[in-house]
Amino acid sequence: MKHQITYLHCGEHLIESLKDEIDEVLSVVNLIEWKKEFK
Repeated sequence: MKHQITYLHCGEHLIESLKDEIDEVLSVVNLIEWKKEFK
């Protein structure tokens, strides 16, 4: 699945402090076997 990550109103300090949590969510999303079409 193609995706783009955008952080709205987040400073670098906040992004860095949440890096582990963000990476954990992204790793789970990447484990999903995405289909080209939703049924």
